[in-house]
Amino acid sequence: MASFSMLKSAETGQVFSTAVSLMVFFLYPPTRKQLAVTAVLFSAGLSLIAFGIYHSSDNIAAQQSRVEARKEFVKARIRKILDD
Repeated sequence: MASFSMLKSAETGQVFSTAVSLMVFFLYPPTRKQLAVTAVLFSAGLSLIAFGIYHSSDNIAAQQSRVEARKEFVKARIRKILDD
């Protein structure tokens, strides 16, 4: 009896690893239920990506103003140090 961890070929006597034995599962076409689950998970992933992209631009103006204020602070600080 063959296990999932090791399979031995009757013709050549070679031992196949788990990856090769598990590839047998991918030889058959998926069922309708598997396709439906795949479609649902794919669409859920796309919706999460779209949600993240949409909401990543919410705070851009606030972030840009903080960066500009920090930039002006650093410029003023450097001018003060160099003028002394």
